[in-house]
Amino acid sequence: RTAATAATLMIGVALVSAVAILAASTTTSLERRLTEGQRGDFIIAPVAYEPFDARLLDTVQGLDGVEKAYGYRRGAVRVGGDVDRVTLGGASREAIVDGTSLDVVAGSLYDGGGVAPALVDSDYATDHGLTIGQVVDLTGPRGSAQVLVTGLHDGGARPALGDVVVTPDTFAALDDESLVTHIVVFADAGVDRSVVQDELQAAVADL
Repeated sequence: RTAATAATLMIGVALVSAVAILAASTTTSLERRLTEGQRGDFIIAPVAYEPFDARLLDTVQGLDGVEKAYGYRRGAVRVGGDVDRVTLGGASREAIVDGTSLDVVAGSLYDGGGVAPALVDSDYATDHGLTIGQVVDLTGPRGSAQVLVTGLHDGGARPALGDVVVTPDTFAALDDESLVTHIVVFADAGVDRSVVQDELQAAVADL
């Protein structure tokens, strides 16, 4: 159950129209972009690329036949004194390890206490002189936070997580936590996946 196989399904969230359910074996460009290198049994993502209500994550996690589900957020922040904003990703350490194919080349999103952790894109870190163990200030639309660079990544996740990836708590201090870009769902072992798919479709239809 790791990654782009025909067993992975994408459930499209149509925010203003009907819900589309697409099998991972189809050849649409949308499907390829969302499922390439993706883990999990189902992916819930917006057809129009617009983020959707994060409360759906709680609903999905409570469905029969769902082992676990992870939500992912995206926003924008300024790093240090830079004027330009970079993309900000929000996800738990478990969501990154289990639910994505993010290529973490050093360290991890490990929260050892004290300063909140952050993963930084390795190219961005090189260009801006950032290293593991360095504390940096982030400024977003909702406020500021100080983070400790605890790891570096080379991307690889689809959809992309961002130049700087932080925990959900840190993301909430910086940007709007009420929306998610996608949800990765793992079904219980041995469960009838078609039943889980129907439950997910019903949950999505309520948006």
